[in-house]
Amino acid sequence: MALDMLTKKMINMKQNQYFKSLIYFLIISVLFSTTTCDIPDDDYPSLAMVIPPSDDMTYLMDKAFNEAKIDRMYWYLQWNAIEETKGIYNWGDTDIFFNTLEYFGYKTAISIEPMCTFTGNMSYIPEDLSFSKFDNSEFIDTYKNFLDKFLERYSDGIEYLYLTNEIDSYFHAHPEETDALSEYCNMLNAIIPFLRNKYPDTKIGTVCSFHNCFNNNRLDIPTEIAKHVDIMGYSLYHVDHEAQFYGNPSDIRNWLSEIQRISGTTPIAITETTWPAKTDIDLFYEDQENEQVLYVEEVFKMKDIFGDNLKYVTWYSCTDYHIQEVIDWGLDWTMFTGLIRGFDSSSREERKSWEKWIELVQKDQDK
Repeated sequence: MALDMLTKKMINMKQNQYFKSLIYFLIISVLFSTTTCDIPDDDYPSLAMVIPPSDDMTYLMDKAFNEAKIDRMYWYLQWNAIEETKGIYNWGDTDIFFNTLEYFGYKTAISIEPMCTFTGNMSYIPEDLSFSKFDNSEFIDTYKNFLDKFLERYSDGIEYLYLTNEIDSYFHAHPEETDALSEYCNMLNAIIPFLRNKYPDTKIGTVCSFHNCFNNNRLDIPTEIAKHVDIMGYSLYHVDHEAQFYGNPSDIRNWLSEIQRISGTTPIAITETTWPAKTDIDLFYEDQENEQVLYVEEVFKMKDIFGDNLKYVTWYSCTDYHIQEVIDWGLDWTMFTGLIRGFDSSSREERKSWEKWIELVQKDQDK
């Protein structure tokens, strides 16, 4: 596979359209909800979810934070959605986003996107900034300045900041750039110490898609990057070269051991993981719903392998979500990863996997 097909499903959920939809529903949340979450101290991993925008966003956020006991949302932001041209910033939507999360007392993990994961190209940088290589001085200075201003404004609400989501897509798309990995690490070394010293409470890292690196025999990518970050993020789906799920949910344990090995002592986050309840849009039944339940159990056991070095695990996603670009790639299963069934409030129904999730949370609290 020339590019990680699964990586493409995330493309920031249609990027700006998705984020603007989220802003609208967060405003509605402020108007109609006063709930806050009580984050427990548990033996299972710290938990996160992607919560798609919908007409019942308030309801979903309340369930995720207060019933499912997630500790944070994981989110994606294009760089050029805020800095369209160098030095000119549009903070309007992001101000609403972070002010709303602060109102509820919610924390976030954020992936800044200079790169389009569909193409592996640096498509989301300011329009007047040219890109030649990662350690180009102008690129580093511009990106570092943006990240500094971003954290100066929002660091209180951000526990983890990733400088690129699934950066391995770039290296897979540009195999002729044999020095690109070392150049990327040079960029990290130029930016992370600066941000770490100024914003010590926000851990800085980057994200690789483990499944894609594994399937393409490029584990050298996360192995090297892990040496230069505060937190190493991995999207993790037990898929083959065609981005189709295979095997059993427990098979993920073998990959977890590999992640632990290549990460060394660097703290780890699983920034995306899931198992679909259904693999084909034309099926009238959910052929993998029982497997999804078993995978929820695997998520809750991940700390057994990593210990405290695992900082959190993110389930993609709280509910089913339809992204047409992904369906066009033949990845029907991405529509059916929700713990809650349905694409809007008229069709919501808790799956067995949601019931299992709540059972495991409650079981640990009752200890």
